[in-house]
Amino acid sequence: MTLMNVLVDFARTGHIGPLRCGMPLTEAEDLLGPGRPHPAIRKRNLDQAPARLDDHVAAAGLA
Repeated sequence: MTLMNVLVDFARTGHIGPLRCGMPLTEAEDLLGPGRPHPAIRKRNLDQAPARLDDHVAAAGLA
C-alpha cells in the first residue's frame, strides 16, 4: 500500500487502519499500546510538556 492510497482512504473515510479521527486517546492506546515520551522530553527528564509556548521555548534553550 502506498502513501497516496493511505491518504486517499483517510480523506474518504477518516480512518487509518483501525484508527479514526476523533478517537479518544485511551481507545487508540488500547489498539496501539501506550505511547512513550518524545526523545527530547526524555532527554531533559521532564514529566510533561510545559503548558505555555513561552515556557516551552525557554525549556528548549531558545529564549
